[in-house]
Formats: sequence, structure tokens, C-alpha cells
Amino acid sequence: MFNLLQKWSSSIWLALVWSIATQVLLSLPGSVFPGGGLFSIPHLDKVVHIFLFAGLVFCWTLFSYFKKTPPSMSLTVSWTIVLMVFMYGVVMEFIQKDFIPKRSFDGGDILADLAGGLFGYILTQWYFRWHNRKQVYKKN
Repeated sequence: MFNLLQKWSSSIWLALVWSIATQVLLSLPGSVFPGGGLFSIPHLDKVVHIFLFAGLVFCWTLFSYFKKTPPSMSLTVSWTIVLMVFMYGVVMEFIQKDFIPKRSFDGGDILADLAGGLFGYILTQWYFRWHNRKQVYKKN
């Protein structure tokens, strides 16, 4: 599974597809989402925000990593991606408030976006440790 992830992440397509899917979901009018069933679970939208934004950070950081970002730059690049993804989340909240019908500004969504970005960062750091450990074992 991890080899497949490496293959997909070394191409920009995984990060682009995740970004486009996130943009589409954040831009849908509120009337698209039904009021009952699964959508009636309290704070489900926060979980979705965490998932989407963790995925953004994870996909873009892995893309950068497999494009051979120098080790001296990798931490800076990772945190820059987290910051950019968080800023994207803030901007999208204002866009939802002013331009998307039946959507509103929600500070809780911004916190969920930040939590998702940080979770994505932690996930990528875990992956890097696993990937580097695997590389060391191959050399021995």
C-alpha cells in the first residue's frame, strides 16, 4: 500500500485531484446537503473539514518530498504547506459567507481546518519516518 502511495504522490495528480475535490465540496451551495440522515450528525462538518485539510497537507507535502526537496528545506516546505492550507481554509470561509448560497462563516470550521492541517503534518512526519526507516533497511 505504501509503495502505491509513493507512486501516486510522486506525481502531482493526487494532490491536484484532492485539491479540486476539496474546492468543489467547499463551494457547493448549502441546499445540496440534505437535512436528515447522515447529515444530521452533530459536528459532522467539522470531521469532514479535518479530513479534507489533513488530506491537502498530506498530499502536497508528499508530492514535495518525492520531488526530492532538499532535507534542509523539507521542514520549511512542510510548515509552509500547513500555513497555506490554513489560509486557504480561512479565505474559503469568507467566500462561503459572501458568495455561496445558504453557506455561512463558521469559526469552528476554521479551527477544524487548522486541526486537519496539523493532523496532516503529523501524518506526513510519521510517513517520512517509516519511509526513511524502510530505506535504511534496504541499504543494509
